[in-house]
Amino acid sequence: MVSLRNYLKEKYPELSNLVIKKSLEMGACTVNGKVERYASRDVNPQKDKIAYRKVKDVINKPLVISKARIVFEDEHLLIYDKEGYYPSTETSSKNQIHLLGELKKQLKLRKLYAVHRLDKGTSGLIIFAKDQDTTSKFNEMFIDKEIKKEYLAIMDGILPVNKSKTRIDNELVLIDRSESSQKWGVKGKNTTKPSKQAITELELIKAYKDYSYVKLRPFTGRTHQLRVHAAYLGHPILGDTVYGEKFRCKKIFDRHLLHAYKLSFKHPVTGVNLQLVSDLPDDFKKLVETNLL
Repeated sequence: MVSLRNYLKEKYPELSNLVIKKSLEMGACTVNGKVERYASRDVNPQKDKIAYRKVKDVINKPLVISKARIVFEDEHLLIYDKEGYYPSTETSSKNQIHLLGELKKQLKLRKLYAVHRLDKGTSGLIIFAKDQDTTSKFNEMFIDKEIKKEYLAIMDGILPVNKSKTRIDNELVLIDRSESSQKWGVKGKNTTKPSKQAITELELIKAYKDYSYVKLRPFTGRTHQLRVHAAYLGHPILGDTVYGEKFRCKKIFDRHLLHAYKLSFKHPVTGVNLQLVSDLPDDFKKLVETNLL
């Protein structure tokens, strides 16, 4: 037996430990047909079927704030169209670049507060407040469900007709927590762990050869809710190797394909109704504008 890291380093001497780590996070390696994310896993090269596909650009590029990505800004708030490769806010890795910090630094903003978050791999619209009073008002609006969010996702496989427009209403429980990540799941019948209700509406936009383009509307704001619900249906979001193990679509993605594309709410200070939309990112366009992988 040998660790997967050591096996890959022996087979591909040019790979650094960091590249191996990032590649595994992207789903570049399968062991006996299942995506393997952990380099420390023991494998038996004589018995296990290990498949590894080299990937490019697995190391994050510097985060450059673009004013073209500022969808809305006034003296109270800033709404940014986030790329799907960086955390929204500070993580347990103190030196890791995050969007909030770079917005403050590069736009020379003394104060800026995140009123909600998007997962590191999720792209799209995210709201920041410029003062504590506006932050508090947004917190109340989220509690009262006055902010409507819509997401686009590309899910693995073809959704069956009876699931092309569906409402998922169940309880989520925390399965695993580490210093830097969490994993949630749907509560089982015999689970006694504390749970939180999660409600999502799903609508199929278009089915392709081995993936489905969908619209998702969350009515609750649970951690990883949309990713968990997609996996619960048996169609995990492409690129999501946390909640998906086997994928019908064999293409490797450098993030999970989830995009926060629409926000609708009343401005907490001016009272003006805002409806904001984000353009599709390039990785989505490549899949939804053609039927080629």
